[in-house]
Amino acid sequence: MRQIVILAAMLFTSPSLMEASAVIFIDSSDVSQAALVSALNDDLYYSAHLREGLSITVYDINVGNRNDERPFSGAVNYQKDFNGAAVAKMRPGKLPYLFCMDSKEREKREITLTNKEEIKLCMEATGS
Repeated sequence: MRQIVILAAMLFTSPSLMEASAVIFIDSSDVSQAALVSALNDDLYYSAHLREGLSITVYDINVGNRNDERPFSGAVNYQKDFNGAAVAKMRPGKLPYLFCMDSKEREKREITLTNKEEIKLCMEATGS
């Protein structure tokens, strides 16, 4: 019985089983940044491993698209940051900017994104 309890505790506290999260700041008025989000949505759709191991939130600072309810569809959690609250809280660098977070919302890595493959750094940073 003791072995089962220990095994269960290991399963629920193992860092490799905890979901990592990626927080990305973009300006969707930049075509290349909008394309990056679309590509990430495609990757989430086609990769079960990526979907299960990483949640992605995108904050868009483009105030010009206020009329669009959701310019991106898919698995990415898209948020508009018109009032700058997320920018003030996280202070991203040059856009598009990526923060890798662990399951306790602690930053593990941050970089300016140059391609969609760099999103996998978040899974590596948290052991997912």
